[in-house]
Amino acid sequence: AMQEVNADVSSIHKFVDYLQKGCTVTEALSQIDIPLAIKSFVMSTIDTATHGSLMSVLGSFFYGREDVIPSMFQCLLDSWTVHPEEAPMFVYYLQRHIALDSENHGPAIQKIINEMTEGKEDSLGELIDAAILAVNQRIK
Repeated sequence: AMQEVNADVSSIHKFVDYLQKGCTVTEALSQIDIPLAIKSFVMSTIDTATHGSLMSVLGSFFYGREDVIPSMFQCLLDSWTVHPEEAPMFVYYLQRHIALDSENHGPAIQKIINEMTEGKEDSLGELIDAAILAVNQRIK
């Protein structure tokens, strides 16, 4: 889909190659030339996923991904000057993410968050801190 819109995918291919050779995500990221903000976003995501508490993971992945991606991608589709027939795979990718995240993933995670935090205000602080970190990383 990225190639369909003439995006440079060489860094992605290099990253995957390093991972396939046994490098860690950190090692692979250090070997490719990408903006520091992207490296920081990926490392923050990996750190939360591998070392974060359940509340941190829920906050980060819901508020930093599942809850914001549908509106981000819809905004892209609404403002994009490329006709859908010029990039059908990319448009499909964006529309599929919008549908899955807004109709399935998002509501499922929101339900889990509601159940996990019900009557546990101490858990909310950790969840909110992780959500803020994830959103700030995405903004960068």
